[in-house]
Amino acid sequence: FRDPRRRVTQLKRALLALHAPTDDIVGIDNAAQIFQSVRRPRSFVSLSGADHSLTRASDADYAAGIIAA
Repeated sequence: FRDPRRRVTQLKRALLALHAPTDDIVGIDNAAQIFQSVRRPRSFVSLSGADHSLTRASDADYAAGIIAA
């Protein structure tokens, strides 16, 4: 997406954002802007210590559990 903030504002669904504060691909400021541009319902989960691709199994399992819930 060239402008993900515009795209997510068009969603007609709840938004679940998962983001690692130390992500070196999508910065926390960018993730916050995207999250704040969406109407409710929305949730933001910080994945402390994870990387962008969730390469550690424990991080991927944690994220999967949140998504499944």
